[in-house]
Order: sequence, then structure tokens, then C-alpha cells
Amino acid sequence: MTRNQILKSIATAQKAIEKATKNVAMYTTRRDNAIAKANKKGYNLSVESFQVTERFVKTHHDGRGYTDYDCNCMDTTIPFDVVYPIESAWNYIIENKKNLERETTRLEQLNAELAAMDNEQSSVDSLVSVMEMAMYEFKNEWFGKMEEWHKMHHSYINEHADVARAKYNRIRTMLDVLERQYPIFSRRHQEKRHTIARLERWAKDFAQIIGDKACGITLADYMVIAKEEIAAEWTRCMAVLVKKLEAFNINIQAVKVNGIGVTQKGFECIITDGQERNIYARMIWAAEYSMFVSPHTRYIITERKL
Repeated sequence: MTRNQILKSIATAQKAIEKATKNVAMYTTRRDNAIAKANKKGYNLSVESFQVTERFVKTHHDGRGYTDYDCNCMDTTIPFDVVYPIESAWNYIIENKKNLERETTRLEQLNAELAAMDNEQSSVDSLVSVMEMAMYEFKNEWFGKMEEWHKMHHSYINEHADVARAKYNRIRTMLDVLERQYPIFSRRHQEKRHTIARLERWAKDFAQIIGDKACGITLADYMVIAKEEIAAEWTRCMAVLVKKLEAFNINIQAVKVNGIGVTQKGFECIITDGQERNIYARMIWAAEYSMFVSPHTRYIITERKL
């Protein structure tokens, strides 16, 4: 479950515990009042006059089922209308106590799960903080390169937009004509299908240009969008990097980052955590020269025993 799902489950369990606690108190009062009412009629009853029996209710052929409880008056001479309100209230007490016990156990489990998740997130946040500090120089360079790429991308898209739009429209017209020509059983049908497939591939390439976010807007407006995407991409990159590092069970209390280097192809460092090993982490640029695919990073994490 996610953290929000756990919190919602905790709130549900707390409401169930509150309801069961109120019901136990309410039915206990009803039972005691019913006993007092019976005694006014001359019956000598008390809590000890009733016996709670346990029985197993089988629900499946393989023996599965559940445990149920019944409350009965040990003095069978007392009329039904006298003991029924007491037994009924007592059964409700038992039922709500079972609910209370179940929800209390569930709440303890949920709180333990939430605490474990918070501890794990704390370790993740600490590792992110350590890596952010180590990658400060690389982060600045990464942001700079990404902004430069988006500027070149905007220029390229808008330089080719008019030609791409014209060619796309011509191809769509040609496709409409071809679709109306040559019945499916004609000898030229197969040749037509090959031609259509080739034209559709070209149309897809031109549609990629005219449908791009950078097409038709100013550089300033596009860079506002691009900078938001760059920041989100950096956060995602850090999350991926830290997740890969977590696989090595790093001792966050003793972690140190050494051998920090910003290369032409990315970032590299050596991570130690007090154990007899070195963890080598690298982030490598990919697709940085493509005009369509935004540059992204690949991660190489290796461990060497000392």
C-alpha cells in the first residue's frame, strides 16, 4: 500500500475502534440494566449466572471456518422473556469486543507498516540529500545542457514546421486518393498497400514535428514549459539513481561520496559506507544529439569488494 492508503486505513481502523468501544459500553449498560430489572421481579441473577460458550462454525469442506460465542443462562428455569434481553446484550458485547480486538490488532500492524515506511523514506531522503550535494556541479551542468537542448529543439522544430505541415497535408491527400483506388481483389492492391505503409511512415515523421510542444509558440513561452519538465526530470533521475543504490543496502549513517567527477558523458563517483567495498555510480548521457528525443540518462552502479 502507498502511504496515503495506509493513513486512510488507519483512520478507518480508529473509527471502527471508537465505534466498537462505544458499543461495548452501551450493551454492557443494557445487560446490567436487564439483570437489575430481572432481580426486581424476584430472580436472583448476576453476571456469574451466565455462561459464555465457544463453538467453531465450519464454512468450507476443508475445515475452514470461524469461532463463534454464545451466552446462556445456567438456570434453565428462568423464563425466556427474562433472560433474552440479558443474553442478547451479552452476545452484542462479545461481538463488539471481537471487533475491537481485530481492529486494534489491525491498527498496530498499520502503524508498524507506516513507521517502517517512514524510516525507509527517511533513509531515502538522506541518501538523496547526500547525492544532491555530491552532484551539485553536475546538476548545474545538466540543467544547462538540457536548457540548451530545448532551445535548439525549439529552433529546429519551428524552422521545419511549415515544410512538415505542407508535406503532411500532401501525404494525407495522397492517402485519401489511394484508399479510394484499386479494389481489394485487384492485382495492384498489394502494391498499393506497400505505398500506403511508406506514406504513413512519412506522415508520422512530419506529424511529430507539427505536433511538438515547441511548434508555433515563442521561445520564451516554450522555455517556461521546458524548465518545468527539466526540474521534474531531474527529480525522477535522482529517484531512479537512489533506488538503484538502495539495492546495495547502503548504511546511510556512514555513507561518504568520493572521487566525484563530471565528465563529457556524465557524472561518476565512488560511494563508501564503512563496509569492505566500494560502490561505483555513474550517470551517462544518452540521445544528447537527437533533435526529437529529449536527452536522458542511463545508470551504471557496480560494487567491488575490498
